[in-house]
Amino acid sequence: MKTEAMVVGNSGASSGQGSLVLQGRLAVLDIMKALCILLVVWGHLLETSFDHTFVWNLIYMCHMPCFFLISGYLMYGAMGRHGPGLLIKKRVSGLLTPFVIWSLLAVAANTVSGVMRGGSWLECLGESVMSSFLYANSVWFFLALFLTECWFIVLHEVHAFLSRRGIALKMWAVLLAGWVCAGLLSTELFKINKVAVYFPFFVMGYWLASRKSVDCCRGSILTVGKLASGFLICGLVYGVLVSAYSDNPVPFDTFTNWMYRPSLGSTMMLRAFALYGVALVGCAAIYFASRVIETTGASALCCSIGVQTAIIYPVHIMLTRAVLALVPTPETVLGASMLYLITSCMLVAAIMLGVRMLGVLRDALTTRTAR
Repeated sequence: MKTEAMVVGNSGASSGQGSLVLQGRLAVLDIMKALCILLVVWGHLLETSFDHTFVWNLIYMCHMPCFFLISGYLMYGAMGRHGPGLLIKKRVSGLLTPFVIWSLLAVAANTVSGVMRGGSWLECLGESVMSSFLYANSVWFFLALFLTECWFIVLHEVHAFLSRRGIALKMWAVLLAGWVCAGLLSTELFKINKVAVYFPFFVMGYWLASRKSVDCCRGSILTVGKLASGFLICGLVYGVLVSAYSDNPVPFDTFTNWMYRPSLGSTMMLRAFALYGVALVGCAAIYFASRVIETTGASALCCSIGVQTAIIYPVHIMLTRAVLALVPTPETVLGASMLYLITSCMLVAAIMLGVRMLGVLRDALTTRTAR
């Protein structure tokens, strides 16, 4: 979940309007990331004990679309600062390398766990490698975002190539065609299906950044209308892709098991379209909640959490089972939701404290070495 800082030159933020800028970063984006990572931790804790509850489904419909939207927003600034080659190189170090490192740790842990349960080393190792790398079941977000960003860069360069040869084709037409290709190639392998699902949210984030502000919802009915229209088109296109080319329902298991009812009909297109509507509302809710937090004393804390999402994400996965072993399982879903929300906050705080302590230790060692 690593994202680059965006410098806002003479934007509304510098004149007292819009989002606060802290050390070159838009505070509202870091706060949004903090809320999203808290939802990720909360969802994983709930998933272990109470799968497919109302709260769990609602969380899973919103937090990842919002992460991809934020990443798309930051991609706009990165495209302006770096060429495609350098940008992909930076994404390899920022996303693909962490995926490989944490997946190797997952392979080691799962192999040892399998052997302790009576399995053979070779079988356990093979299953762990396939699960962690081929199907990216450990820290899939890093790989899915890496593939999404690389695919976006490729499509961006295709548009530039066509433009240089006098072929007048809008960037959005190229992106739409690229998204259709991703949908047609959708598979669990390397989580390409996640790319197909989240690509429109990434594009929407990029589009918002091209409007020069995260405040597109402020005072512009036309802008909101364009965004809503684009979202509806995306939902319809994906609905067609799912219903025409996939044997499975929407890649999210959540919608099928919660909101969708057989009385609505058996069309997967309707299912997919409605799912995007819920995700859009969730992203908007996270944004407006972040704007409120930005005006409070919790802003700095949330920003610091948002900066460390790339650490919190894999570390909390490793600690989830250990944490749940220390927390009594509530008998009701409501009780579990509240208890695990509190537990999620405490777990994020503990990881942040650990990161802070490691930072202090590193600085101390650096100072001692310099002497």
